[in-house]
Amino acid sequence: MKNKWKRTTSKTRKTLRFVKKKRSKGMSKKQKSPVMQDQRIQVHPPAEAPVTVEAQPRHILVPVLQHIYVDDKHRRKLMDRKKLRILVVTPFTNTMDMQMEPLITEPLRILVQEVVVLKTYEQVPTVLSQMNPDLLLIICQEEPMSDELLITIQQTSVKTALWNVGDHFVVDSIRHMVPYFDVVFTQNIMNIPIYQHLGCKNAVYLPLTADRTMYSPKITNKPFQSDLLLIGDYYPYRQEHLDTIQQISELKKIFVLGEDWEANERIILIEKDQDLQAYYNGANIIVNWKSIQQQVFEAAACGAFQLVEENPNLSAFMLPGEDVVTFRTPQEMRDQLRLYLDQPELKRKVASKALWRSHYDYSSLHMAMRLLDGMFGI
Repeated sequence: MKNKWKRTTSKTRKTLRFVKKKRSKGMSKKQKSPVMQDQRIQVHPPAEAPVTVEAQPRHILVPVLQHIYVDDKHRRKLMDRKKLRILVVTPFTNTMDMQMEPLITEPLRILVQEVVVLKTYEQVPTVLSQMNPDLLLIICQEEPMSDELLITIQQTSVKTALWNVGDHFVVDSIRHMVPYFDVVFTQNIMNIPIYQHLGCKNAVYLPLTADRTMYSPKITNKPFQSDLLLIGDYYPYRQEHLDTIQQISELKKIFVLGEDWEANERIILIEKDQDLQAYYNGANIIVNWKSIQQQVFEAAACGAFQLVEENPNLSAFMLPGEDVVTFRTPQEMRDQLRLYLDQPELKRKVASKALWRSHYDYSSLHMAMRLLDGMFGI
């Protein structure tokens, strides 16, 4: 019986090979490899290069195709952006400020035809005349500009924008420059009325975002880990917040990133030149008093859970209660700390939403697109 089974199996294999060979003889070259043909599908959207997607069942493939093809209005926007040429001036004098430049210029390079960067004001008139760009973008903090250059900027037919990336307050040098520009971008929404009063009617809130090459989720060593990380400078009214925090027994190891906290012995000061992303990643909870949004974005990019003091800058991009939790009083802060210490899954859900949105809703590329939309409506 065993030998008979072997002979039958062998005969069956021969029959299958014969049938397969006979079928392939009657096929054209195009028909010989139906399986290979179905493995990859060439999809040609209205773009310069074809996009290839893996073959999938129809109910999966249709949404993919809907995502690839864009409507005419969006396609025109992409094409209009790709024609733009931008002259960027970054007259920074210290190393920390110089690190901002790629955060702004690299996303613009993705979106437009050409980006030329100057490090000083002196070259601006010559390059502006030779290049004749679509946009002159000055990125600065307090660096003063000569009256001759301001007159050149005022008289040029090129669109001009000033992006003040350090405007906790509007310093005198910036006040002097504002009236000469078509648009002023600010990191502090509270400064928009000031810019408008100074003569620039088009003032737009546009914060810097997290540098994804520096800020991302990572496992940290014990020296960087804390029960609570405080971000912000000490003011007398914050003593009540600190007293409230010290009543919560779970909060034993507390770090602080800010100035004038030396009198409080229970908390550990972090030096400014330290690796901040390690402290963000090591914190169980972050309490953030900063009104400038970039530091909130940086902690979000690390997947950190944040309690942030309510301020007008926050809700322009983030969703209180979804990717960040807000408080107004020491009592509200205490209640939120108690809630999220007792419910770690809920805390993880909020932090995960912030991490996801730091990729897809408030990345540096999104801010670059908002800048172009503010200047050209595209």
